[in-house]
Amino acid sequence: DEDFLETYNFINDIDISYLHVFTYSERPGTPAKNINEVISKRIRAERSKMLHILSQKKRRYFYDHFINTHREVLFENIRNGKLVGHTDNYIKVEIDNSPGLVNKIHSVRLIENRGEFVMGEL
Repeated sequence: DEDFLETYNFINDIDISYLHVFTYSERPGTPAKNINEVISKRIRAERSKMLHILSQKKRRYFYDHFINTHREVLFENIRNGKLVGHTDNYIKVEIDNSPGLVNKIHSVRLIENRGEFVMGEL
C-alpha cells in the first residue's frame, strides 16, 4: 500500500499529460511470477482505476492550457463523421468532417476540451 501511494503521489506531482496504465500479472517467465506477496485482483483493479482517473485528470488539465490557441494538426482519419488528428504535442483533435484534409497538416484553433479530445476549427 505504501509503495503504491508513493507512486501515485509522485505521478500526481509531476508535469505529465498522460499515463499508459496496465495491471501487472504473474505470467510465467516474468519477474512478477517470483513476487512472494501477491496483491489481490480486487486491489489491482482499484489501483488501476485510480491511475486511470489520475491520467484523465492530467490530460484534461494539459488540454485546458491550449484552449483558444492555434496548433498545427496532422489529420489522420475520419471517425464518426469527424476528422481526427494530433498536434505536435499529441493533443487529439476533432473537427467537422473535411475529407480532403486526411494526411495533411493544417492550423487549427482549439476551442473545447471534451476530455478524451479537443474540438477544433480550421
